[in-house]
Amino acid sequence: MLEQIYRPVMWVDCIQGLKANGTQILIECGPGRVLNGLTKRIDRDLTSFSTDDVASLENALTSI
Repeated sequence: MLEQIYRPVMWVDCIQGLKANGTQILIECGPGRVLNGLTKRIDRDLTSFSTDDVASLENALTSI
């Protein structure tokens, strides 16, 4: 857990790994849209949603 404070997050590697394993849709849960924005910069072919409440989650799931 301590390493998470001082080591860099390998977000590009995470997104590329997800795509390499067949992931096509990502849903960010929680306040803000930072991860969704970063994901779109890394790979515009992935479909991503940001959700911060039940209604937006239901909307994202309906869109899939």
